[in-house]
Amino acid sequence: MYGKAAQPAGLCGTSSLGAGVQIGAKASKEVQAAMRQKQLEYGNREGAKPVEHLQRILDDEHPKEQETVDSIFPLNTTLTEEQVSQAHESVKTLANPRPLPVVTDEQKETPSGQVYAAARKVHEARIETVMDALNNHIAAHSPTMPDDITEWAKNQWNEAGGSGTPPGLVDDKLSEAGLYKLLSQMRMGNPNWFTQISEATDTGLLRELVLLQAFQFELARKNNELLDRLTVIASLDYLTRMDGTTGKEMEDLYTRMVGAQQ
Repeated sequence: MYGKAAQPAGLCGTSSLGAGVQIGAKASKEVQAAMRQKQLEYGNREGAKPVEHLQRILDDEHPKEQETVDSIFPLNTTLTEEQVSQAHESVKTLANPRPLPVVTDEQKETPSGQVYAAARKVHEARIETVMDALNNHIAAHSPTMPDDITEWAKNQWNEAGGSGTPPGLVDDKLSEAGLYKLLSQMRMGNPNWFTQISEATDTGLLRELVLLQAFQFELARKNNELLDRLTVIASLDYLTRMDGTTGKEMEDLYTRMVGAQQ
């Protein structure tokens, strides 16, 4: 009952796994929060001129096209520290390359300035909402897992019969997304797993099933979170297009039917 055949496949010594996952998840949220704050400052800097945003994109230090793709969709699932910085700049460029100018307090005192400030606030809020979905994606691929989880991953990959660098591990670092890739590839991508399953005792099989269900439950939670974000983005897209069509029609109708009587 307590031998190797009674253990979940390739998951010995995982007593600290749960705590490590929570630490990594917290670190991911901190990455996302930091990106959100920096992007808000970037998009709302008073006195910033359009030419400054253009120069930022044209600067030699700005990520190249290939670096942008690699930092958004890392081939090995986990980003390097350099790619995290590149992803931050890439998100700003892809989502908000030319932030609208911020009006001064003096300009806000005028009727036209107030109309512009209100329209800009709506515009920037929509952009920031979408940008944060990108931030969430980057955070999930950032190397936030603690070192003990990384060591566990390497040990378990070797124990499972794997060779080379474990899936999801980059520069000896692991991300949330990389961890779940590893947990999957240790099984479906590992021919030894099928042998382990065939030799496992009933107790070992039950423990493996419980473990897999726990991972599936966590992935379902993450998918629901993603679905929530997609719902918000799709709703914003619809409302934006609606505002550009029926919204203008209603404004024209108000001007003709009501404005003329005032």
